[in-house]
Amino acid sequence: MSGRKNSLAFNTPFLQQLHAHSFVLWPSSKVLEKTLFGPLAHKGPIPIIRHTYNDFKEFLTFLYLGKCNITMDNVMALVDLGEYYEVQLLKNKCDEFLTKNSTKIENVLKVYESLKVYSLENAMKKVMEFVGKNTVEILKSDEFLSAKKETIFDIAKMKNLTAKQEEVFEAICKWNEHNSPEDIPNKNEFLKNQLADIIPLIDFSVMNFNFLNNFVVRKGFLFPSYEDLADALCKAATKKQEEKEERQKIVPKRKRIQITDSRGQKAYADICDPTIITAIETMLESVAPSTCQGCASRKQAMQNDEIIAPVILSADNYFSLDNQCKTEFV
Repeated sequence: MSGRKNSLAFNTPFLQQLHAHSFVLWPSSKVLEKTLFGPLAHKGPIPIIRHTYNDFKEFLTFLYLGKCNITMDNVMALVDLGEYYEVQLLKNKCDEFLTKNSTKIENVLKVYESLKVYSLENAMKKVMEFVGKNTVEILKSDEFLSAKKETIFDIAKMKNLTAKQEEVFEAICKWNEHNSPEDIPNKNEFLKNQLADIIPLIDFSVMNFNFLNNFVVRKGFLFPSYEDLADALCKAATKKQEEKEERQKIVPKRKRIQITDSRGQKAYADICDPTIITAIETMLESVAPSTCQGCASRKQAMQNDEIIAPVILSADNYFSLDNQCKTEFV
């Protein structure tokens, strides 16, 4: 055991050296225990190649104190150190930090890609919520153009995006162009293959016809075949028709009533309220349509009545209610 209390050194890049005590480090990390005392234990200073002096210093600080200075500049390096040396407590601290701080448009996708490598679920969930709420800005960012294909795939399949599918598809096409080699034979085939697993995630049925005709059709080569493009357009047309039919079910049917005064001047009113339509139909059944004796006596009282529909005159001439008006549905 006494041998485990010896001091040891770590050589970071540029030959900067950090010292620590083996008896502090090995209980916190199985990897460090093997490095220090295993069959292939390292003799002399241990080289640290992948991380800077400051990052590894913060890592050692955490092993000593259970805490360290985590910032957006060093957090992913600390996550990597926690992963490599199997220090789950440090990964948890970094996950907690990122959950609170990884909400900036300029770095959110890079953070997400790193989180996915290290399976930091809480921070990943927070990041994707942020992407969902700020989709439009993220799609327009330079970072989106430099994102990995796997990240583009994950965004395309999200259900909580606040951007329209038109905006999503257009941004993905720009990303596709940006990430294709300049000098490549049959570029369209390359672009098509690059989006082969992403195209099925796009909901073309919700796009407006102008965008479909002016943009999507021009990108028809991205679809597996032109039959698939035709299917997407047909689905969009079918959905639009279904939505129209649903709206017609919701909007009450309108009936137009025509009133003709004794001089032949006409006025119209379009009535949607089914209760009022029924009431007028009942009145017309009990009163001869050619003689509405109540109109004249009601003329003054109606000035304060609630308006049930705007009245449209058929001509610029004056229309006047009198005891000879004729009322009918047309």
